[in-house]
Amino acid sequence: MDHLNLNLLKALQVLLQTRNVTRAADQLHLTQSAMSRQLGQLREYFDDPLLIRDGNEYLLSTRAKQLLPRVQDILGQIGELKQTPVFDPAACQRRFSFACSDYVAQFIFPDILQQLALEAPQIDIAYRMWQPDWLNKVGQLALDLVSTVSLDSADSLCNLHMGQDSPVCLLAEDHPLTRQEAFELDEMLAYPFLQLSSGG
Repeated sequence: MDHLNLNLLKALQVLLQTRNVTRAADQLHLTQSAMSRQLGQLREYFDDPLLIRDGNEYLLSTRAKQLLPRVQDILGQIGELKQTPVFDPAACQRRFSFACSDYVAQFIFPDILQQLALEAPQIDIAYRMWQPDWLNKVGQLALDLVSTVSLDSADSLCNLHMGQDSPVCLLAEDHPLTRQEAFELDEMLAYPFLQLSSGG
């Protein structure tokens, strides 16, 4: 027998723990003859008796005593494969690459960094200025997180709506339009104005 399958590994664990073929069969919901066959296969594989009869009981062979903790460890690790690992931001020690517009970098990112310093003090953030032509190839770039005003994103990317803003008009205190509670666009266009537009 060249390979040891997972069922035999579990049988080995239970046999070594119970030191009893009948009890091991009950735990694994097998017949006693099936359990005995598995014990025979294990003895052949390890070239060792594993369980040595001593009167009405079985004792573990020296090899079996060495195998038991190792088998328990292996089966424990296999069981952990099904568990979703828990992410602990405080223990994270990697570098994340973040790209965003200068607007986000100036007015939003500082608050994010302040929160990250509290919750994930050991991480590093590498900042890059967002380029509009990156959107269609962002999955190919060495970036972990991007911020963009575009509503389009590739199906392979996860996205989250962070918020929104709206334009405002700033006027001098003595500007004629300040006498009105509200004004229309065409009224504003009747006066000289300067449009400020941030990147992104």
